[in-house]
Amino acid sequence: MFTLFSVICILLCILSFGFGQESEFSQENEMSYNFFFKEDFSTQVFIRKSWFKSSDKKYQDQLVSVGVNKELEDVFPDDKALFLESESQHYAIAKPFDENFIIKEGEDLVFQFELALGSHISCGGAYVKLLRPYEDGDIEEYSNEFPYSIMFGPDKCGQTNKIHFIVQHQNPLSKEWEEKHMTKELRFDNDKIPHLYTLIIRSNDDFEILLDGETKFSGSLNEDVNPPFSSPEMIDDPSDLKPEDWEDEEEIEDAEASKPEGFSFSFSFILLNGL
Repeated sequence: MFTLFSVICILLCILSFGFGQESEFSQENEMSYNFFFKEDFSTQVFIRKSWFKSSDKKYQDQLVSVGVNKELEDVFPDDKALFLESESQHYAIAKPFDENFIIKEGEDLVFQFELALGSHISCGGAYVKLLRPYEDGDIEEYSNEFPYSIMFGPDKCGQTNKIHFIVQHQNPLSKEWEEKHMTKELRFDNDKIPHLYTLIIRSNDDFEILLDGETKFSGSLNEDVNPPFSSPEMIDDPSDLKPEDWEDEEEIEDAEASKPEGFSFSFSFILLNGL
């Protein structure tokens, strides 16, 4: 389904939080997967220019740092994270992959990140996107116009509290790109505790969303996203009309029907008294 990725981009508009990748769940499973990309923010990524802050005017004055969570430093002294330091601020931070990668037939995709909110969100989101190659723009000038393949992460504003899973997919017939949204509404924990968000897309078109290693929803790309990836077996034709001589009755008497020669019909019944 998803053939090519070139950039990972963190899109955020929240109060402030830390973003890292070291956790008990990820460490236990580290040897089970062939990692294409992993970031633990163990180095000063902006000094090394391995990550970029968007220069688009929407994301001006982004205050970002890499360091240790002071509240957890005694327990996890080497657990680095990406910190967003301003309230009510849009953030867009991206890192190009060293090379494009293709998900081959029969392979699954695991997309995972750890997120800790510095305070309760009143209105904001914390998405991570896998961007598609984009010839019309530089990643350092990222904007909402940049195309992506997958968007995944929590969003909270007003009564909305959900984990987004959105896919941009090219229709093989029209060649137009469509946005497909997961129909299931999954709530996330709006607290200050670090949480591990995991999305698994399987080669059979099933997908699974986990929070802190616990499955929250399992679905199908053909049934649990809107619009679905596959068309239904039957599609109503709005231009289809009944013929003028169409009859709605299930049975219609044949005026020309007649009994065959020698046909006879009789019946009998027995009346039983006392039943």
